Amino acid sequence: GVDSKKRVPALIMSGIVHSQQGAWATALADLMHAIALGPEESTAALSGGIAALQYSMKHIDVPEARHHWVLKAVAMLQHAGRLRVKQEGKGSHEGDYNLARGLQQLGLNHLAVPLYERCLEKGA
Repeated sequence: GVDSKKRVPALIMSGIVHSQQGAWATALADLMHAIALGPEESTAALSGGIAALQYSMKHIDVPEARHHWVLKAVAMLQHAGRLRVKQEGKGSHEGDYNLARGLQQLGLNHLAVPLYERCLEKGA
């Protein structure tokens, strides 16, 4: 069979395509598989975080499911941010911004604003 690591780019692309189509469950399956095979792939973690965030928005009537996917989204966005810092050797502007944007989308502005402020302070 194909070396598992070689499948990661195809899984990421499949997840992104399914995300664009709004097929969040399928996108999540592909992206979670990509993360499992390539845990150092920041694109997989970022895309997985976004897909989990969107999926959580579809489960607004089922609090347990929504909380589950919100936590997964935050964890993946934080992981993506840490990977970008590790890869680029720079500060965490990008990771902080992506996490803030996700929290804002969920209506958690009280958590997003301090992250946005931290991004602005780092940029100064």
